[in-house]
Amino acid sequence: MNNFIASFITVTVGPIVVLFIYFNFLAGIIGSIWLLVLGDWQAVIQCWLYGLFGYFIIGFAFMPSALISLVGIYLLELDNILGKILSIIPLLIVNILSIIIISAWCLLMTKEVIDSYYTASNEVPLLFLCLAMVTGPLKELTAKEGPDASTSIVITLAAQIGMSLYVILSLFGAYQYILYTFFGTMGVLFLYQLLQSLSIIYRWKDLKDEF
Repeated sequence: MNNFIASFITVTVGPIVVLFIYFNFLAGIIGSIWLLVLGDWQAVIQCWLYGLFGYFIIGFAFMPSALISLVGIYLLELDNILGKILSIIPLLIVNILSIIIISAWCLLMTKEVIDSYYTASNEVPLLFLCLAMVTGPLKELTAKEGPDASTSIVITLAAQIGMSLYVILSLFGAYQYILYTFFGTMGVLFLYQLLQSLSIIYRWKDLKDEF
């Protein structure tokens, strides 16, 4: 039995993610060329290296979450009400860890680049390049998931929206609202993941029968 929610998310949110991917790619190209014209080639090299190896960094950071997920699956395999209740704990931890990892990656990498290379003349291209730098690896994460990648699609979209708002608010000088809007976006992601986890717990027997 197909997961209706996953299919709905993939069909409706997927095209939006594709648009963001193209926007981020163009932002990266424009930002890179602009910075090269300004002579900030070191910033370009560093950002592209971060983007290139970011997938592996994020994948490594998610390894503990994968192990914790196995605990949740083991509890579900007990096939009793107590196991289902207890499985909420590791799955909740996994959800929280994913938010922390994505937020840390986006915010800390952007802060590191801005602290190193920011000037009044390169703010716009540097922010554009940072946007592409931190969301590019998440795009790769989604691509690796294959056709049933609803969770990765939503993670990628949340990070892209959060970072797009980061850039927009920075350009308008509304720095005091950046963290509120970014973590607000991540909060929506957390609620989605929580509902997905509860759905998995509720439908565990049916999911096993599919395989």
